Amino acid sequence: MEVFDTIIGQNVKLLGNLTNQGPIQINGIVDGQVESGAVVIVGAGALVKGPVKAKVVEITGEVQGVIHASDRVEIFPKGKLVGDVTTKNLVVRLGAMFIGKSQQAPDIEPKDKEIVEDNEK
Repeated sequence: MEVFDTIIGQNVKLLGNLTNQGPIQINGIVDGQVESGAVVIVGAGALVKGPVKAKVVEITGEVQGVIHASDRVEIFPKGKLVGDVTTKNLVVRLGAMFIGKSQQAPDIEPKDKEIVEDNEK
């Protein structure tokens, strides 16, 4: 079970950007950019208006914005995404809604590898 560093409660409306290296769970409303180094979960009844960037994004509520997820975006039944997606894996469950374009992101190798290879020459 994942421990969430940041939880936005269902009665909370946040205007502005939300950034955390750890997991984020949103049960309320976020009007702004959401960025996590781990997972972002948009719970049932939650709304995110703005771009989302994370390793994994799971949607049971609604996202209105562009999503960049390095590993996976999953839209669960009754979940709604209005916006474009760039990710390695996109899962749209039966009963989910997705309005936008999707692009499969290639595996991205760390830039450190390029530096090591350049130094070896």
